[in-house]
Amino acid sequence: MTAEMERQSCLASAERWRRQAEHVREHAGRSYLQPRQRKALLAEAEACDRQADWWVAGADDYVTGPAVASLATFLQ
Repeated sequence: MTAEMERQSCLASAERWRRQAEHVREHAGRSYLQPRQRKALLAEAEACDRQADWWVAGADDYVTGPAVASLATFLQ
């Protein structure tokens, strides 16, 4: 794999984790959940966000050049 392919793979993984976090947050908003269940789902969503951040940091490792400060802005 080339560095660009590795970077794109990292970004794709980050995007999947962001979507998962959004999906879990949607479930946490269901009215029939107990507060304890909602809290657990929101904690899971935060874990998904942290995983996405980790993948973005990995993608940043493949960027060479001063023009790009961080790829995190593209995913938020």
